[in-house]
Amino acid sequence: MHHPWGPGTAEISWEACECPPAQSARGGHIVVRCLATLASVPCTEEWKAPRHEPVREGPLGHHRPGYR
Repeated sequence: MHHPWGPGTAEISWEACECPPAQSARGGHIVVRCLATLASVPCTEEWKAPRHEPVREGPLGHHRPGYR
């Protein structure tokens, strides 16, 4: 949302993840979250490095082969 950056306007953290890009890099993502508030509504922008790619392993629940 192009908020200006300054002290107290962003949070930087690390988050463990099993997606392939994160596993290749360092076992997780560096996460940057915007802490700006616009008209009393907090910004929901979030950036991850490396980019997150959801892991798709197949169908869930009783549709898995061998599930009883």
